Amino acid sequence: TALGPGPRLWERHPDHPEALVVRLGTTDRAEVPAVPVTVGLREAGSLGLAGPRARLAGLARATVAQLAALHSPFDLEIVLISTDRSRTLEERRREWSWLGWLPHLRPTHGQDCRLLLAYDREQAEARAAELVRRLDEGPLGPGW
Repeated sequence: TALGPGPRLWERHPDHPEALVVRLGTTDRAEVPAVPVTVGLREAGSLGLAGPRARLAGLARATVAQLAALHSPFDLEIVLISTDRSRTLEERRREWSWLGWLPHLRPTHGQDCRLLLAYDREQAEARAAELVRRLDEGPLGPGW
């Protein structure tokens, strides 16, 4: 839990051995109980979460919070697209409202928004187009 500024806040720079590694939970092994389950996002490339809504929502929030607490906004940009049609716009906004406090969601690459959030189709299309533009402008170039 990040309770405020401290030596571990944003400790994982790009060269850190555990940069972009997140803990998803624990599992029991034959010899050792409660072994951490982690995923390296650099190696995996992406992370999909599936399961019952109540557990999934908590895991998604915990994963985003870990990334934000351990990585500087200079090294990690967070873009949230939440377009779950089974929930109202207000419910989605309320669930993720805490993200507004994170500097990781502030646009720094000319995006036309106040925060890198999307709660409807139009916003989702804009955030997705911005991400594609960033990839095209990146080291792999257009068409990556």
